[in-house]
Amino acid sequence: MRRLGTFLEDSLDGPGAVLEFMPGQLGVEDSSQVKRCTGRRPTPFDHQREIRRAYGWRDFADVEEEFAAWAAARSWTSGDGPRAIFTDGVGWLRERKVLLPGIATLARLVARVRDDTTKRLWGVLEGRLTVGQRYVLDQVLHYAGGVRRVRSRPAQDAHS
Repeated sequence: MRRLGTFLEDSLDGPGAVLEFMPGQLGVEDSSQVKRCTGRRPTPFDHQREIRRAYGWRDFADVEEEFAAWAAARSWTSGDGPRAIFTDGVGWLRERKVLLPGIATLARLVARVRDDTTKRLWGVLEGRLTVGQRYVLDQVLHYAGGVRRVRSRPAQDAHS
């Protein structure tokens, strides 16, 4: 868990060296007993709760808003793409001892925050345009089927 930042679905899927070390860490002399305890459905959840409490790890839900604010600030000030923000975000979460959510959950959050930041930037830039600049820009851009497209040639008339 410390390396991955999350728990394995099946704790016996871990690397062999970890599985060999685990019985001694748990104070279990017979290593086959470790395999037996994973058969009880509540056991992994009990263990996860104990590990979180003992090592001070928090759930992602506890810091989701703080993470979203960090990702928004990063997107606003850096212009980095979602991959870079996602990767650095995993490091941010690990530094704060936060259990990682699923990849899709984190990716969707980063994408949403980055889209919001991009829209905010467009709003700021649009607000700085003069009336003349807006007119020129509207001559370059036009709506086609609800999507803004760049004109390939100057407009022939005001209705195109």
